[in-house]
Amino acid sequence: MRSQSVAVLLSLFVAGTATAQETLHEVQQPVVYGEDDRLDVADHPNAALRALADNAVVTLMSRSAVANNGGQFRFAGSTLGQAQDLCPGERFREQPAAGSCSGTLIADDLVLTAGHCVTNNASCRGTVVVFDYQWDNGALGPIGDDDVYNCRGVVARAESESPTLDYAVIQLDRPVTGRTPATVRDARGALQSGDGITIIGSPWGLPQKIDDGGSVRNPSGGTVFTGTPDSFAGNSGSGIFSDGALDLIGVLISGEADEVADGNCFRVRVCEEDGCAGENMLYAAVAVDAVCNEQPSASVCGGASRCGDGFCAADERGNCDDCQPAVCGNGWCEGDEWEGCPEDCTLSVPAGWTCDPTFYGDQQGCDCNCGAYDIDCDAGQEVLNCGFGAVCNLDGTCGEGGGSEFCGVAKTAEDHRSKALALLFALGGVLVSRRLWSQA
Repeated sequence: MRSQSVAVLLSLFVAGTATAQETLHEVQQPVVYGEDDRLDVADHPNAALRALADNAVVTLMSRSAVANNGGQFRFAGSTLGQAQDLCPGERFREQPAAGSCSGTLIADDLVLTAGHCVTNNASCRGTVVVFDYQWDNGALGPIGDDDVYNCRGVVARAESESPTLDYAVIQLDRPVTGRTPATVRDARGALQSGDGITIIGSPWGLPQKIDDGGSVRNPSGGTVFTGTPDSFAGNSGSGIFSDGALDLIGVLISGEADEVADGNCFRVRVCEEDGCAGENMLYAAVAVDAVCNEQPSASVCGGASRCGDGFCAADERGNCDDCQPAVCGNGWCEGDEWEGCPEDCTLSVPAGWTCDPTFYGDQQGCDCNCGAYDIDCDAGQEVLNCGFGAVCNLDGTCGEGGGSEFCGVAKTAEDHRSKALALLFALGGVLVSRRLWSQA
């Protein structure tokens, strides 16, 4: 989905009708409430928050953006300024933007994120989970084998507007060692307006940032509460933590719309602390309840694992038939296969591919009409390079769809922006939305 993209990608343009507003939910936009409180993890003065980020916060990336170079990982991607056409002077514009979403470790091998970040097992297969994606003293810190995990499968997931649900709990290819998962607290009915909250994640795909200046606006008590964390595309799935105990109480799922154009570049939109509609956050306990209903032996549920129940619990790896061993050639990049099994761990661009090779399997949309079938099409992502409403056939050609050439979306090698962006500037602007969802 377009909400997973680090770049600002426009999938529709509208004339301002109510119907168009309801359907525009693909592009997440930057919103800062009051002062911009984001800090790099290494620069934050609170040691407990730094430790929480080190232990439990992850950045989700496309496998095509990750390369293992002798046990040290490198990440493909442009700077934030290039990817977002940010104006000079905007914060963090020179940092890399390789992430697509954020998440939080909630058990030895389970990560909680937003449902629109990992749509199914095909999407999971193309996702890499990275710890310690942090900026320190002008550079990315070293990231090794123990910091990078593959997505093994989706344990529980929902994405719907009524009721408002948007979560995914994914299982990693192996248990995480040397880190402490976040403590999930059921905060439904316990929050009050004005309570302080902290968000930790990768805004716009940047190295992880801590913002502890947000607060609760409407605690609701249903599935979603609203508040004022400074959030951006890429923060989808970010953990929302309580003040004091730093328990995980929520996950960012959607938020305020619009950004500010300044000539030929963009600036971060700033809302008053009590202005705009606020950001929507799902209560984390909703997702945990779903996991325990489906897989009660998962460690996050507090019970004991049970061999034979069909669920590969973290403590069953290697000693239970519920867990199949990593086998090179089965299509899943697991365990120590990063260097020893390129067949499973490297996305090979198919013969006949005519588009930019980096577009194949990049989780930035279903690239159709490229001479071969894009595996991103299996994940239900937006069809590109075809007419509006089109489908992509198994031979990689565009299927039936309506609309004109202006309704199709194309990527460019420079910044993965849609060609619609230039057209919209010429038309004098467009209504752009995040995921505009009703509140619980």
